[in-house]
Amino acid sequence: MPTFVIDTNVALSVIPDDFLEKTSNLVQSLVDKPMKYICVHIHPEQIMSFGGISTEPCAQMSLTSVGKLGLDENKRYTAAIMDHINRILNIDKDRMYLTFHDMERMNVGWNGNTFA
Repeated sequence: MPTFVIDTNVALSVIPDDFLEKTSNLVQSLVDKPMKYICVHIHPEQIMSFGGISTEPCAQMSLTSVGKLGLDENKRYTAAIMDHINRILNIDKDRMYLTFHDMERMNVGWNGNTFA
């Protein structure tokens, strides 16, 4: 169920056509869960500021998963994801946040049931 969401003020026209595919592959490789559970969602062209500046690219991201999150994992995920976003969307690493949400199986529904 890993879900990666990014809110950014970057224009839709700047986002490459293969962004979702490449980002899905990255998330899948990091959390080591089947691709059929990976969800990536981008909200471009958001009205956002970071550090009081709204004219520069910025992002707020979240990674939600049932397990596979923790101190060491989150540090590794942060480095890999921020490198990826910086390289593809040209957002400086000091202009984005990544938050993590470790969900309990009973609190995540899929395919008409929960994972519990």
